Amino acid sequence: MTLGLTDATKTYISKLANYGPYRYLEISNFAFGSELVDLDRAVWEVRRYCTLNEELHRVKLRHGFTVPRIRIPDGCLEKIIDGPTAPAREVLVWQNGFFGNRARKGAWLKVWMKAHNAPLSLNPHILDEVLKYVYLPKDVVDAYRKLEKK
Repeated sequence: MTLGLTDATKTYISKLANYGPYRYLEISNFAFGSELVDLDRAVWEVRRYCTLNEELHRVKLRHGFTVPRIRIPDGCLEKIIDGPTAPAREVLVWQNGFFGNRARKGAWLKVWMKAHNAPLSLNPHILDEVLKYVYLPKDVVDAYRKLEKK
């Protein structure tokens, strides 16, 4: 079975796969405000396959077109959306073009960018001292050893 994900979602998931394992600033990273939309889209696209409903699996997604309005029967997010007093409802539907009771033509997001330099990328010479206290994956250690030699 193929998931039939859009190219935008494939790109976003690939980025998560590249940066996801490094939660504790082992490597430098960056993020843009528009990635909130990418996350919403990825969740919406992938969760169609978290159900046995074959009809939802056949929904075709097309880049640049409004997403079809579908609901997962007895879905957790649908229950939150339908419960006006649910504590998570407001943050789930805020500026979310993929979840909510009404179709949105757009969302207003602040434009921002955030980047972090990993301390080891700025000071690779402290790697041996850091390794006395912290576990780092072999590929990260090897990369910093190469950087230290430059």
